[in-house]
Amino acid sequence: MRSLRLARNHSASDHERLVYEGWILYDTGHREEALAKAEESISIQRSFEAYFLKAYALADSNLDAESSTIVIKLLEEALRCPSDGLRKGQALNNLGSVYVDCDKFDLAANCYMNALNIKHTQAH
Repeated sequence: MRSLRLARNHSASDHERLVYEGWILYDTGHREEALAKAEESISIQRSFEAYFLKAYALADSNLDAESSTIVIKLLEEALRCPSDGLRKGQALNNLGSVYVDCDKFDLAANCYMNALNIKHTQAH
């Protein structure tokens, strides 16, 4: 938590600060407020981190069939944004898990293989 607060305090931009505030809210159990911060950040600038936060908070709040579809779209959008291999691997791993929950095993396997190809350890 302390590192999130330090990162927020030293953010280079408003959209980055909003993402850190969103993670702080998420980590303290305020899922709806975290979603709002992610949406506000996305409205300023599309970023991997904001889409990932929004998907993560939504998946943790409610993962029915409709929410799963939204989470999939958010993670796919995150993957279209610039980011490093570790974060992309994490998003692919999470996307694979959502596909498993939706009984879409071929799509899940594809995500896990892509995560392995970028050397993301959780995909193992």
